[in-house]
Amino acid sequence: MFIWAIQGKKNSVIYIAADGIRMVRRGGKWTWRNNNPGNMKKGPKSRTLGSIGVAGGFAVFPDYQTGRAALKGLLQSTYLHWSLFRLVEKYAPPQENDTENYRKLLKKLTGLDLKRAVHSLNSKEIEKLLDAIQRIEGFEQGEEDFLEPAKKIIDVQRDKKN
Repeated sequence: MFIWAIQGKKNSVIYIAADGIRMVRRGGKWTWRNNNPGNMKKGPKSRTLGSIGVAGGFAVFPDYQTGRAALKGLLQSTYLHWSLFRLVEKYAPPQENDTENYRKLLKKLTGLDLKRAVHSLNSKEIEKLLDAIQRIEGFEQGEEDFLEPAKKIIDVQRDKKN
C-alpha cells in the first residue's frame, strides 16, 4: 500500500510504499495519475478522506477505491443538502470550468433532475453521480512503472571539504 505521493518530472506522480517500492505514473489525466476520479483539490478535507500527497494542485490517493470513496464522502458531507445544480457551481466553478456544460453532461449521464439534493439520492443514483463526475473530469489512463526501492542511507561521512 502506498503511504506517500509526490509530483515528479513532466507531471508524473511518484507513489512510495512503506517498504520503499516506488511506482511512477505518467501520461493519461490527473484523475488517473492521482487516483482521484473527481479531481478533488488538495486540502484538509482531502487529507481527512485519505489523501497521501498532492500533484498538479489535486489530492493524490493511495488507490482508486480510496479516491472514489473520498469523492463520495465529499459529496455526502460538504454537499449533502445542496441541489445538484448548485453543487456544480461550487464543485466546478465557472472560473475553472464550463459550468453550464458540466450541468448538461451531468444531467445527460445520470438522468437525474438537477433540482434534487444530494441527500435525496439513493445508493444507485449516488453511484451514477460518481460515474458521471469521473467521466466529466476526464479519467484517462497512462503508463505506470514500478521502481526498485530507494537505497537507504546507512552512514554519513565528511570529506576534507566538510
